[in-house]
Amino acid sequence: MRDDVKAFVALAARLFDVPAPIVEIGSLQTAGQEGYADLRALFPGKAYLGCDLVAGPGVDRVEDAEALGFADESVGTIIAAESLEHVADPYRAVAEMHRVVRPGGLVIIAAPFIFPIHHEPDFTRFTPEGLRRLLSVFPVATAYAQGDAQWPHTVYGLAAKAGEAEERARFVALASRITDEWEQAGVHDPLRAFVPVASAMRRDSGDTRLERLAAGGSLEQTFECPRAGLCRIDVKLDTGGGGRPLTRLTLFSEGDLNVPVASSVTRPVWGNQRWVAFAFPSIADSAGRRYVFRLECPDATPEAWVAAHVARDGSLSFEVFAGRPETPARARHEPTSLPSTVLSDGERVMLATSRELADAMRRLLAATERQTAELGRMRDQHRMALAQLSEQMLKLELGLEAVRNRHRSWLRRLLGR
Repeated sequence: MRDDVKAFVALAARLFDVPAPIVEIGSLQTAGQEGYADLRALFPGKAYLGCDLVAGPGVDRVEDAEALGFADESVGTIIAAESLEHVADPYRAVAEMHRVVRPGGLVIIAAPFIFPIHHEPDFTRFTPEGLRRLLSVFPVATAYAQGDAQWPHTVYGLAAKAGEAEERARFVALASRITDEWEQAGVHDPLRAFVPVASAMRRDSGDTRLERLAAGGSLEQTFECPRAGLCRIDVKLDTGGGGRPLTRLTLFSEGDLNVPVASSVTRPVWGNQRWVAFAFPSIADSAGRRYVFRLECPDATPEAWVAAHVARDGSLSFEVFAGRPETPARARHEPTSLPSTVLSDGERVMLATSRELADAMRRLLAATERQTAELGRMRDQHRMALAQLSEQMLKLELGLEAVRNRHRSWLRRLLGR
């Protein structure tokens, strides 16, 4: 277990009221980790059970993560710290976690991303979005990425089996504090957070907003951006397997509903036939500000809208992701080789993606050059050390030869007598 992972679990233990009993999946303490990888001390006075596929140090009970032997809703908290990557079917494992965790329960996950293959079998690496997708079986979940924005070395996830809106809001508030507390400590690599500040509409709950949308109206959602700043907004609409109406999404500052901060007026990027995600660009100065998010469907008939966007349970959800932007907002100038005509949204996305890829390659090249320089410095040091060692060996040989000569001379004199 790495220091960062243990620090994240400790921070979650301090911020959240972690319900017992606590079950750790993958608790085997490997050679050299005995004692240090034991997380029990972070939860004093609470029932704690360490589980793994094999018996050994730290294991109280042999369990298979894909077929847990616990009764339904019998566990308060599950911790899987650097273990899900070793599970052949992580979706099945998380489904088992959801089954055994009781209402109000918590799940804490840590997994490597940019990291060597280790402790085989080593099956999977998760991006932050992939981890959130993995945890989407829970009513509310967050993800964090640690390290470089494009090359994080570790991802973390928190999920809660929260039922009431108040419970979900409390979870989101605490999850949003993780990055602030982490940054204040200033010990480990920074975290980027993907925290939902969500609103869910269910037809069976008596919410009339879906009907207003179906009638050609608009929907507005107001939210406060977490202190970590706004990274992007994804709106996921369950299509129910239906059509793909043109949808307009617009973001405004709460005090100015006339000038949009960001908008999407083209057809959305569809993930599959069940859901769709709309992404907005980073907004560097968004921390702590309030925004209004407006959803419209100007070109769809009421029948098409309902058929396209009402899920099996009649739900429509917003998910707002928070994370400190990489750099302050700055003007981007188009290359002079580009034509003077206005670029389409698709072309702008491709251009932005190309720039991001180029930036990532430059960062990787710079890191490679730094490593090459460091290796050269180490090589020179080793050469110098070898030269010094050779000189010392030569002096030692000369000294030994002088001693042998003195002994020979002494023996001759002794025998001559």
